[in-house]
Amino acid sequence: MTTTGDPFSRACGLLRAEIDRLNAPLELTRWQFRQEGDSGRRQRRTGWVVREQPISWDTSAGAAWLVCRFPMPSTIAGHPVEGAPVFLRYFFPAGVTVFINGKEKARHQWWADSLEDELLLSPRATPGETCAIAFRTPCHQGIGSFHARLSVEKIDLLLFELRCLLHQFLFASALCRWTGSQALRAALKAACAVCDRQMASDRNSAGLLAMVRGAEHHLEPFRPFARKFTVHLIGHAHIDMNWLWPQEETERVILRDFASVCHLMDEFPDLTFSQSQGYVYSLAETQAPSLLARIKRRVREGRWEVTASAWVEGDLNMCEGETLLRHIVISQEYARRTLGRVSPVMWCPDTFGHPATMPTILSEAGIPYYFCMRCTDGRNLFRWAGKDGREVTVFSSAYNNRIDADTILPRLISFRDRYGTGKMPFVYGVGNHGGGPTRREIQKKMRLDTKPVMPSLIFSTMNAFFSSLTAKERERIPVVRTELNPVFEGCYTTHSDIKRANAVCQSSLLSLEAYAAAAGCAGALRIPPERIAELWKPVLFNQFHDILDGSAIRESYDYSNRLAAETLAGAERIRRDIRAALKGSGNAAVFVFNPLGWSRRAIVSCPLPASCKGNGFHLVDSDGTRLPAEVHDGRISFRTGTLPGFSSRRFRVREGRVEDTEKVSRVADGIWESRFLRLEIDMERGLITRIFDRLNRREVIPPCASIPEDPRSWRAERAANLLQVHREEPHRMSAWVIGNIRSVDNLLTAQEISVSDGIEGTLITVRRKYGDSSLLQTTRIPPDRAGVDFSVRADWREKGSPAAGVPMVRAFFSFLMRHPHAVFEVPFGVVRRLPAGREYPALKWAALRDRGYCAALLTCGTHGYFADGSSLSLTLLRNAYEPDSESDTGHHEISYRLIFGKMDDLSVMRAAMEFATPPETATVGIHGKDISAPFDIRGEVLVTSLAEQAARPGRLLVRVCEVLGKTSPVVVTCQRQPSYAALTDPAGQPRVRLAARRGVVSFTVNPYSVATLCLAFPQRRE
Repeated sequence: MTTTGDPFSRACGLLRAEIDRLNAPLELTRWQFRQEGDSGRRQRRTGWVVREQPISWDTSAGAAWLVCRFPMPSTIAGHPVEGAPVFLRYFFPAGVTVFINGKEKARHQWWADSLEDELLLSPRATPGETCAIAFRTPCHQGIGSFHARLSVEKIDLLLFELRCLLHQFLFASALCRWTGSQALRAALKAACAVCDRQMASDRNSAGLLAMVRGAEHHLEPFRPFARKFTVHLIGHAHIDMNWLWPQEETERVILRDFASVCHLMDEFPDLTFSQSQGYVYSLAETQAPSLLARIKRRVREGRWEVTASAWVEGDLNMCEGETLLRHIVISQEYARRTLGRVSPVMWCPDTFGHPATMPTILSEAGIPYYFCMRCTDGRNLFRWAGKDGREVTVFSSAYNNRIDADTILPRLISFRDRYGTGKMPFVYGVGNHGGGPTRREIQKKMRLDTKPVMPSLIFSTMNAFFSSLTAKERERIPVVRTELNPVFEGCYTTHSDIKRANAVCQSSLLSLEAYAAAAGCAGALRIPPERIAELWKPVLFNQFHDILDGSAIRESYDYSNRLAAETLAGAERIRRDIRAALKGSGNAAVFVFNPLGWSRRAIVSCPLPASCKGNGFHLVDSDGTRLPAEVHDGRISFRTGTLPGFSSRRFRVREGRVEDTEKVSRVADGIWESRFLRLEIDMERGLITRIFDRLNRREVIPPCASIPEDPRSWRAERAANLLQVHREEPHRMSAWVIGNIRSVDNLLTAQEISVSDGIEGTLITVRRKYGDSSLLQTTRIPPDRAGVDFSVRADWREKGSPAAGVPMVRAFFSFLMRHPHAVFEVPFGVVRRLPAGREYPALKWAALRDRGYCAALLTCGTHGYFADGSSLSLTLLRNAYEPDSESDTGHHEISYRLIFGKMDDLSVMRAAMEFATPPETATVGIHGKDISAPFDIRGEVLVTSLAEQAARPGRLLVRVCEVLGKTSPVVVTCQRQPSYAALTDPAGQPRVRLAARRGVVSFTVNPYSVATLCLAFPQRRE
């Protein structure tokens, strides 16, 4: 071929062309494909078709065959290969059986990646010999795609040398630019001339290798300059928890990889390794203690970096801030106790987005460094600042790189140009289904070490890289002040079952922690904090990003839902112990404990005491106030009145009904009114046509007025809580990605509408049908607050497929606002986003705001919101088909709440916590020990948790966060004089001692920050 330009450009062009010429025959791109039917579907059998890569298929539609036949070549790109061994390299993100010439040669049940083990096709290539490769993938949940290529050692060696030379030229050119040295430019020109002469004549293997040696001889003057640069090679095994395989396979992979790394460390004394996730170490401790002993020895040597600052690499957008701190505290305590090291690095390479508050959370926990990959807009190194001003240093990169000149040197050149430093981390290792460093990669590193224009390649750790940055280098690193979101927006909804299970478990354990801490402080019963900490671990495990994000296979969710059920059962056992200690004696009563840190009102329901016989009952509080109640299915429900924070009240159960004076009035057909709102419903369609805020004298939604030409018609698309089915076009990665919307069906037809009244207000129930699915939609108008409660019970049977696309259900609301902006809850805070027609995640609520007025949708376990102009939709279900072909098929019950008015973000956050956290209840006797809050907290902060400190029995940890952007004084008035008061880290390690004057402790919370208060009280003497 002819290449023009200067000698450098011409040499690089010739090398690239030769590399492409050598690579092309090795790629197996043309395959015969056939897919079988399976017994669970209509039997079908497709004929053989010829396909070229990329090839994809629906793994749930039947087993698939891929066959490639070719004659064994005598040459590859003109280079003789007769007599050389030929290998097959392949990758399948699913199970596969491999046949060579009709004989089974390999079988992989869940995942296949021959970067770990390549397969021998022929020990000696014989020209003309026909080779037939056949892959069979089973009918299973998973991802239908693959890659395959040939490997011939002498060609691979030649490709390695040519890649090295090409990228040494590029690095040398950059060194000339940075140093301005004419001598180096002359050396590079001479090296390029060697390449130019050889490429113009003989291109046989010996000639090309001689060319490489000759060019590298001229590049020797670059060696001392290149070695001033340092690349930290960080070995890692990215192990996904139960992604495309079950729990048993995850356990096998963890122990396999740990044993493999230990063996490699024995063989290569300078090898280092970094491994995240506290869970993997705990598994080794229980299943392979001798293996963990070997790991601990390498940890002590400084060769094994424990980057386990979280129990698993979990999702960050759908987990409470308190839960993220449980990840850190539980994992670091485990690492400190078991491995003797705590990592300063948070390791989140594959996490699907990073909330704006992560720098604040990590700084509060004392973690200065962050490793991630997604949503960084191409930035590789930056200082990420939270809204409170605190920063973490971030490195962003892929996590499963391979060691080679073409993977390292281009990044190093860019890194030096962008960030002014000659130090760069490089994370390598086979990943996803584990793997880690391989002998092949280590040997390639050794060969690279001999090259003249190569940086110092050192086996290292992530902490070593971050620690090596000088103050001057840190100053040059750019600052980022935004969230790193979103990506894979479908993951905020797909597999809604696991998201609801996660939300319920989080709420249950946070409530239990407060219940247990307050009961212990009151002298009723002390629950050892480690009992609750053990319950947290399966919850944290289920938050692994591929699990919680809905992108795993069905077997994964069967296991995780069992974990969630076991967690809730364990929490209930602890609750029973507490209830037994508080039961008391005397006449029947209902015990209610408020697990939140502020006063609230609530509607509670608990079993009717067995001693209560009769047709009607009411309750009497400690002040003698009589409270109306209703009994249904053996449970008694009532409105509690005011419940102080972290305190309990007992309500005596009495016979006889009491009239409920706080009711919702029906003023006309389809029109209801409370003292807070007026709500109108089209009683033929069951759609909300009007919500009027009586307190603020304004319309909440655009009134759905009649069309003049047809008084019985109106624009139903403006209705509030309008259920819509969006049909996405077929697309790959359907669990992850929301595709183009092909059609939208508004559910306008009601099969049946019914109305009932009760202690909770007026309930309007609407039955709807859509295709093969049925939906029960409820609207509840409460008598005692400004808002409306909704629920959807769905038997969802609309399935996604590569032919039909993905059905997605949203609840649509349009608000009467001119210039709104959208606000979303994130861990320990809120973010403001443009309502520009994009799906975003939120923890428990999102809202539209306009000139001080707010309309917010609160949820518990539903995280996808679509904000577009003055509309806000809540995404309820997405029945994706890959990797789980029926991700949201089945029964679902989803609850959400609309609140509106002039509210700040703190008020909405408290309302959302109240919606997600019901009071603790018990049937007791009227005479017994009550729980009185050990303190009262006043200040414009959100109290997010109360728990007993695990390391110091008797000490209470109270967490608060500031969300309004104000410097907030906090005053804590204690019932008893504290013996100890301090601001601490999240685990309770002291930072600032506080004075307690006459039982009052005061401190200040900075804007947008998180603070932990530790209090201890003298032991009670009963």
